Amino acid sequence: GREKAIDILFKNLQIYLSDEELEADISVDLDVELSEPYRIFDDLERGELEELRKDIKEQVDLKENPDYWESLLKVCDDELENLDAQDNRRSKYGIHKSVQKEISQMLDEKSHSELIKLRSEIRDKLDGGGNVDIPYWEALLSMLNVFEAKATLNDFHQALLNKRLDQLRKQQMGAAVAKAIRKEIEEDAEEDEAEEESVEEGDFSPELLNEADLEGEVIIDEEEDMKQLEAQRKIVLEQVAREHALDAAEKTSSEVREVDVGHHLRAAGLARFSLTEQELMAKEEGKGMGEDEAKFAAEVDVPNETYWWHDKYRPRKPRYFNRVRTGYEWNKYNQTHYDKENPPPKVVQGYKFNIFFPDLIDPSKAPTYTLHEFAPDPTFCIITFKAGPPYEDIAFKIVKRKWEFGHKRGFKSKFERGVLYLYFNFQRVRYRR
Repeated sequence: GREKAIDILFKNLQIYLSDEELEADISVDLDVELSEPYRIFDDLERGELEELRKDIKEQVDLKENPDYWESLLKVCDDELENLDAQDNRRSKYGIHKSVQKEISQMLDEKSHSELIKLRSEIRDKLDGGGNVDIPYWEALLSMLNVFEAKATLNDFHQALLNKRLDQLRKQQMGAAVAKAIRKEIEEDAEEDEAEEESVEEGDFSPELLNEADLEGEVIIDEEEDMKQLEAQRKIVLEQVAREHALDAAEKTSSEVREVDVGHHLRAAGLARFSLTEQELMAKEEGKGMGEDEAKFAAEVDVPNETYWWHDKYRPRKPRYFNRVRTGYEWNKYNQTHYDKENPPPKVVQGYKFNIFFPDLIDPSKAPTYTLHEFAPDPTFCIITFKAGPPYEDIAFKIVKRKWEFGHKRGFKSKFERGVLYLYFNFQRVRYRR
């Protein structure tokens, strides 16, 4: 029958725990969930969630691999509580939904170690007494439990993917060595056959000798001589085969390094993010443009840089689909000198950067951005994005103005599913006489 959710969770755990090496002629079992384990709860109906919870609870009771199963149980309970809150039209944690959303976004951007540190700080705050908003901090602590569980499952999933990729590399290396040895043996066999066919009968017949001519000489038995000859020949053949195999393995390893890493991972089913750059681009383009938006591609050259990883992965520029937001600023000056029939010039009011990094070697480290002066024109600046292998840095020239960092004012900085989102609007400039 159809595989149940608990079967998938259990199978991935068994793969993670297994220490077996793959033989060169056996394909890697790639039937592994490419998304984090807790994603399995997405889109499940209440009945399915309750059934899955029972299955997970049974594993928790066995007290084997407790971190894995207890983390799954916490996330499952959280999903069921979400459904209860929706059905009863109430706030899940006793705080306003907008506050809950902001807390979730804040926790989602923190690493596992940062979450653990935050828990300690919250407990110190609650234990310290004083003028403390207890409902808020207790709600944050409850939400933290779920995000810590997800972080644990993220760590597990990343280790699982790394293990499968390592197995794939070893398998490819073993296959290359085996192929080289087989090829050498076949070539030697063909040469032997060709030599035998080219020799006519009697061409190399030895001269007949009398026994008297052999006095004082060491006589070797024909069969014994043939055995020694075959043994020596086998040693030579094995040595040559090993040399060829090592050469082929080095060549294969070099070719693997030069292959586009994203293509390599996706072909193996081990890509951290399943969509390609082209697919991410098409998805973003499909969202269209707002009335006050236009496509933005003011890319500038980044100084040549030699990356520490360039000999292992082929460096390339990331693809992107950016938008610039323009509009009229109806400050007092413009209200005095312009009207709707004769509007003022449009000005840049913000940007939306969508930069695609689906093939990052280490997706746990989010890409970063920095701002630099643009010497030729101080009204502009340079924003540079840095991600890591296999991506080169990429930079754009943008208007130099103060940003709004409030979430409600459109600011967004997040790395999710292989896409870096950086959205910001500029602070409004007020005219003063």
